[in-house]
Amino acid sequence: MPKVKFGWEPIASIRREPNLQDLILEHYEELARFKHLLRPALNFDLMHACEERGEFKLWSARVDGLLAGGIMWWLHRHPNFWNSGLRATDGGHYLAPQFRGRGAGLGTKGSIGFQMWKAVIPELKALGVNFIDAHDNASHPLGPFFRRLGMTPYSTHYGKEL
Repeated sequence: MPKVKFGWEPIASIRREPNLQDLILEHYEELARFKHLLRPALNFDLMHACEERGEFKLWSARVDGLLAGGIMWWLHRHPNFWNSGLRATDGGHYLAPQFRGRGAGLGTKGSIGFQMWKAVIPELKALGVNFIDAHDNASHPLGPFFRRLGMTPYSTHYGKEL
């Protein structure tokens, strides 16, 4: 049984992961639309600065010590709903294909991906978050997955190249 671990990790340590670039490119190749226009160029310095201000956090999934995926969270108050409290916006999430559909081996039911999301919810609440804004991708819809986590669909995003 693989050893699976989830947790917050500083962006400075994630940047040093030997397989990070592979994960970024796999994510891009699998899910990106408008590939000719939107190419991966993660601004780690900005992420670090936002992390220092408490506005960004990275929830990682490791399998036998290897970075298998994670969820980037932007923590903020929405300017249109300022009094509604702190929200966590999913700025991207990914789990490498070889770890999908596998049990987490944590004495709980559910895949590594499901357990990764399930484990982060109470951690976000502990940070004072009262609303999670998660997304899926048109080429890889996750509606049933998010509903199992108790989430409700409330918006759809569209894009247009100009």
